[in-house]
Amino acid sequence: FLQRSSGGGSNADLYEKSHFGPVGSRGIAYGCRPEFGDVVQALNNGLREFKKTAEYTALCARYTSIPCDLHETQWVNAKTSANKKAADHPTQRADIVIGTEADYGEFSHIKDGELRGFDIELTKAVCQAAGKTCAIVTVPWQSVWPKGYPELGWETNPKAYPGIGANSGWFHCTSGTRN
Repeated sequence: FLQRSSGGGSNADLYEKSHFGPVGSRGIAYGCRPEFGDVVQALNNGLREFKKTAEYTALCARYTSIPCDLHETQWVNAKTSANKKAADHPTQRADIVIGTEADYGEFSHIKDGELRGFDIELTKAVCQAAGKTCAIVTVPWQSVWPKGYPELGWETNPKAYPGIGANSGWFHCTSGTRN
C-alpha cells in the first residue's frame, strides 16, 4: 500500500511503498471491496494453491521483470497486535455495507492510514449489537447527495435526490447524513 511520508520539508507530501512484512507483496495484488470478505478469501486460497504448481513457476519465468514470490509467503489483511495498521474488514460477506465520506471532521476521517471518527465507532458498535457483519467503504459525498446532476441538465439538486452511488447500489446506507 502507499503511505504518506512522515518526513518534513518538501518530501512530506510524497508517498512511499510500504509493506507489513519483511518480504512484502510480490507479483500480484487484488483490490477487492471490503464487504466481499468471502471473495477475498477465495482468491487468497486459489493463489496459495496456484503458487504450488509448475504453471506458476513457468508464468513467473515468462515475466522476468516481475519479482514473483516462489515461496509460500502470505500476508493477511488482518488487524492484530503486531499489525495494527491493517484495516478491520470482515472475513466473510458483509450483511450491510455503509458508505462514508471520510473527510467529515470528527465524524469520519482518515488518520495514520486508518478510518476513524464518531460515525465509524458508532457504526461498528451498532453492527455488533445488531449481530450483523458490516463493511464500511469510503465514497465521495457526491455519490450520496450530489449538488446537482449536470449530465441531466440540472445545475442544482433542490429535492435532494440520491447520488449515483446510492442509486447504483454501491452501499446499503451511509453514515454522516445529518438531519
